[in-house]
Amino acid sequence: MTMRIFISLLLLIVSSISQAVSIWQVEGKQTFYIFGTVHMMKPSSYPLPEVYDHAFNQCDDLWLEVDTTETSDPSVVTAMQQLMLLPQNKTLSREVSAANYSRLQQLAEYAGSSLQPFEQVKPWMVANILSVAVMQQQGLQADLGLDSYLQNKAVQKGIPVHAFETSVWQLSMLDDAANLDINKYISFATQDIDQIDQYIEQLYRYWEIGNPDRLYKIAKLDTYPEIEQRILTQRNDKWFATLSQESASQTHCVAVGTLHLGGKNGLLDQFKAANYRVTQL
Repeated sequence: MTMRIFISLLLLIVSSISQAVSIWQVEGKQTFYIFGTVHMMKPSSYPLPEVYDHAFNQCDDLWLEVDTTETSDPSVVTAMQQLMLLPQNKTLSREVSAANYSRLQQLAEYAGSSLQPFEQVKPWMVANILSVAVMQQQGLQADLGLDSYLQNKAVQKGIPVHAFETSVWQLSMLDDAANLDINKYISFATQDIDQIDQYIEQLYRYWEIGNPDRLYKIAKLDTYPEIEQRILTQRNDKWFATLSQESASQTHCVAVGTLHLGGKNGLLDQFKAANYRVTQL
């Protein structure tokens, strides 16, 4: 075998074992490209693999969880702020158990902060804000999220952008989920806190290689069924019902958090159960 033939075979082998990504082609009554997203990404993730552009170029419209430009509206920001704050007669330290307050303190330390500025903020929002801060320390940036990237591409391409939800609705949903049992919610939001750096890295890695089932498993949502029902299952069901009514004459892009794709109630299994053919790219 000549060296040239050997190199050609080697390149063929390498190309045949190229890594999967978080995109699925879904074919049945309609055709979709489902993008599993993360809402914060690293600069090093760009440029994305070519398959992202190739899949997106097939699409006639784009569905997102929310319109990523909503927060440029001052009225939306005001409504979100109102949902984040505790009533004046309540404080963070009195709203959660001593054990969970300690967990939030530990999370604040990881984020390079303290809980003092958050005494008037609802506990679930404190956990979210601090988790985002830790992600930022890991090099992830909200303005680089895949949702924003795809929405910008849709605008450039001149195709319609639809949103399943609004930012205010999402915060209201999280508020309702947390109010079921605030201490259980904080326990969920701060689980594995002593390994948070590794946990975030794993979540990001499972998105990169397109493994939503593994991501769902390490999120441990199945151990908090009431919370899972509110923040995943009910929303997945509504989204699937909406997508099932989409035009059959067009190809649709759908970009939602990768966690919504894994598990028995995930969107991918819902499509499979409805006899769509689901192929990972």
